[in-house]
Amino acid sequence: MDRHFFPDAAVALEELEACVRELDGAGDGRIRCWVNIQGKEPCSAELHVGARELAERLGVGTTYHIASTVEEARSAEERYGKTPVARIAGLEGLGSNLVLAHATAVAEDEIGMLAEHHTKVAFCPGTSLKLAKGATRVGRYPEMMDVDVTVGLGTDGVSASGNLDLKRQMYLAAGLFKDCRGDPNAVGAERALRMSTIEGARALGMEDEIGSLESGKKADFVLFDLGHIEWTAYQDPVQALVWSASSASISQTWVSGRALFRDGLVVTAPDEAELRSEAHERAARLIRGAGLDRDDVPLESVVYEPGSLENAPI
Repeated sequence: MDRHFFPDAAVALEELEACVRELDGAGDGRIRCWVNIQGKEPCSAELHVGARELAERLGVGTTYHIASTVEEARSAEERYGKTPVARIAGLEGLGSNLVLAHATAVAEDEIGMLAEHHTKVAFCPGTSLKLAKGATRVGRYPEMMDVDVTVGLGTDGVSASGNLDLKRQMYLAAGLFKDCRGDPNAVGAERALRMSTIEGARALGMEDEIGSLESGKKADFVLFDLGHIEWTAYQDPVQALVWSASSASISQTWVSGRALFRDGLVVTAPDEAELRSEAHERAARLIRGAGLDRDDVPLESVVYEPGSLENAPI
């Protein structure tokens, strides 16, 4: 716990600033470092607001988890008299350089706050399904997009979503709201494709560099093998891409005009099989060392109960 938390917001922000100054722009500019915090509870109001202000001063973005579940929203309302996004808005903590991760339990009146401050949202549909966050039950992502709130797609961490495959997230985003609302026109393939490309780039503040194939932008693209069974037969390429194809039919992946995946192999990792084997071994050691291999370790938890975070550190 001592390694996870800082004594106060000031110390945390100092460390975050040092990280951004050291790492932002590394890897010939391919690595971006933001002023990122966990968000929600147990982060303080000073940390939420201070992170966005620091990011603005450093010329980078910031992101954190908020309104992830109905339980979290209710807990915030009981404690502060406001739902999570409204509370941050009241603290003048919203802004165009802020990306809210999940934002599942956003109240109807909070959508206008997001639009007014040009605050972005990262929707992670796979995590909502795996952890029962309630995106289809209470999520208002279509309404956000209808008032021009930028909603990009994310995967969240692999432990939360089960994978880091953006293609899967696109498939889910295209169909979840069709089904839960009984509306065949909700979101759909074209909108989901934009959420995973140009809208994602806008959320990152990088729409002038990536997100679409245009002159002057980075040559970042994915090539699919149209001879693969997933593409046999097809007429509309967008519908086929979203509804029929999977990552199995990816032929090549290019970043900044350089092929990094080709012929089923990561070009920059010739010993990929050895790396996977080592990853399995390390994971097993970590699980044993943490005691997570015991039969009595719970696989589910209830985090947001009223009063459960009363004495949690900042």
